[in-house]
This record gives sequence, structure tokens and C-alpha cells, in this order.
Amino acid sequence: MATTTPNFGWAVPTSTDLVKDGAVAIETLGDAIDASLLDLKGGTTGQVLKKNTNTDMDFIWSADSAGMTNPMTTTGDTIYSSSGSTPARLGIGSTGNVLTVSGGVPTWSAPAGGGQNFTLLNTGGTALSGSTLTISGLSGYGSLFLILDTATTNANATIGLRLNTDTASNYRYSGQTSNSLTSYSMGIFSGGYASTTYIPIASLSNGSSAFYGGVEIKGANSTGIKVITTKGSPGGVNGDVGFDNYGVYVGTSVISSLSLICTSNSFDYGTVYLYGSAV
Repeated sequence: MATTTPNFGWAVPTSTDLVKDGAVAIETLGDAIDASLLDLKGGTTGQVLKKNTNTDMDFIWSADSAGMTNPMTTTGDTIYSSSGSTPARLGIGSTGNVLTVSGGVPTWSAPAGGGQNFTLLNTGGTALSGSTLTISGLSGYGSLFLILDTATTNANATIGLRLNTDTASNYRYSGQTSNSLTSYSMGIFSGGYASTTYIPIASLSNGSSAFYGGVEIKGANSTGIKVITTKGSPGGVNGDVGFDNYGVYVGTSVISSLSLICTSNSFDYGTVYLYGSAV
């Protein structure tokens, strides 16, 4: 009976070989098989067999690559590379968050554009008294907005805004005044790009003075320039002034507190309401 020769790199003895010189032929076959399968021999516990080259029957024993350990624990988690090649878990963000980069790694955050959602931070408002009112704990708010009504019995008192209790000349502003002037004049305009130790909000002239207005601060949760807008109206006494200003605060820290100051003695009454938005 004829035989075929598989492609193993060695020849199977023919029937003639087995009859004529069977022992030698079988030994030759065994040697050939041993040589061909040499790479399959050996190895140590835990090793795996993998191809060494594209050549048939060329294998090599290698340490087992266990693969990546999955760090994820919660539906919606993602994996990113930490410290080069170490897998790290990024937990699922909140509804409406977007994926951004902070400190060289991915993180979830509120969208940078739009999506403002203001919340009243001082429930019921805060009463104005003394010469300075400071509201703290504001880190993490990208935009701040306050509305106030106040008065003082002290003549020629200016009401101003300071950030982070910073009394250095880190405030710049320019704008227009609203007052009880009966005619148009150059007096309704504030000075040029002034450098001051606070942003003026109002100037009150006498004991019957009052002021109603608001202040908006953008970029509060950044280390860059903060943009400030003030707008309001005096209570109707001749000489009272409300400043409609556009200004900036050039301090490099995020805003953690704001202060309303009365430059002449103290506030007599009033309430301030402070709102904050993450963006």
C-alpha cells in the first residue's frame, strides 16, 4: 500500500523501507521528528508557546503575558493611560458633563460654553452692616452674580467691590454713571482705564441716600483675568451716583470670596443676594 508524505520536514518510510530495513527506517524517522519538534520541548511552568518566526515549526517558549487588569467598576467608566502605560479608571461623569483635559489627564466637567445654571448661594440673603461684608466659600463657581439694595447715613460714602480681600491695585474699570443730574453732561462718564484697590459700585451723597443694583463676575473659577460688570441706580437723592462699569480683576487666584465695602463708616441697612453658576 502506497503512503503519502505530510509536510513536516521529514519523510515517512515507504512500505519497502519497512520490509527491507524497518528498524533503521523507524530510527531515522524518530530522529527527524525529534529534530523537527525540538522547539516544542522544554519550557518551564507558566510559560506559553508562541511563534518565533514565520518558518514552519519554529516556536519559542515565553513568559505568559497576563494582559491588562481591568480597573473599571461602574457602568459608564472609561480607561485612560496613567503614568505612561498604567491603566486607570475614570468614573462616569454627571449628566450634561463633557470630557476635557486638566493637568494632562482626561476629566469630566461642565461644558465651557453655555449651560449656565445659577443657584442662590446665601439663602434668604445676607444683611449689610458694618464697613465691610465678606462672603466666602465661593471656589468652584465660574460665574457669580449679586444683587443688592443698601443705604448709609454717611455722606459721600462709596460702595465698592473687592475680591479675595485683595486691597492691592489689581482692579481696572471704565464706564458711565447714572445719577440725578437733570441735564446731559460729561459728568455722567467715569474716568478712563483706572487702576484702583476696588471696583466702585455707587457713591451716596447724604443720609437719605440709597442704591439698588447688581454685579456680575465672569471667569471666577480661573487663574486668568476676571471680567466684572456693575449696573445700578441711585435712590433719587440729588448727587447719588450709580456706576455702570466694565472692569477686570487681574489677580491670578480663583475667586474664593467677595467683599462689599463702605468707604465712609458703615452700611445702615440693606440685603445682598449672591448667585453662582459652575460655568
